Amino acid sequence: MKNVNEEMKDVYLRLRGYLKHAPEGHIKKPEVWNTFHDEIDELNRITDTEKYNRFRLELSTGRFSSLSEPYSYIDSSMYKGKLQALIYQLGGDDDADKQASGDIVFSPTINNNNEQRQTQAQSQAVINQMRVDFEKIIDEKIKEVPEGSDERKFLDKVKEMLKTVKSYSDILKLVLTTGTTLGLSAVKIAELLS
Repeated sequence: MKNVNEEMKDVYLRLRGYLKHAPEGHIKKPEVWNTFHDEIDELNRITDTEKYNRFRLELSTGRFSSLSEPYSYIDSSMYKGKLQALIYQLGGDDDADKQASGDIVFSPTINNNNEQRQTQAQSQAVINQMRVDFEKIIDEKIKEVPEGSDERKFLDKVKEMLKTVKSYSDILKLVLTTGTTLGLSAVKIAELLS
């Protein structure tokens, strides 16, 4: 029979695998979020607590058209963010060198450093969600704006550069710099992004 540390390590390793193979975009397969929630249940069982419930995913609902049945999905960036935060909570070290070499570091001890990493991972998940939200808004607005106009150039440039942002200030700087360069007013920028 495995001890608590071994059981925690097994869950940790599975979570790393899920993160490595996480799909992109909207994830519509219930087995993805059900498997993740099963791991959370397992962690709660091992630790005899419910402290891991905060990592559960909230499902979104979408439709292919107004006539189609609604479907449930999760956004990949939120899924990855929750996975990263949970891995950090468990004491994992996800820096690029260790990922590249395949080395695995596991420490069941949770300390302030790990809590800081978890907060950073959650912040990154929020930024990733903000990126996704911006992309959705831009995709909708692009349909309404004539090609070749300054407004269209603004939307195209912001969408292209969203991949590079790593913080709220990066997003703000991108939007304001791009809009100002193209001669758009703050009011026009706000209109285009609302």
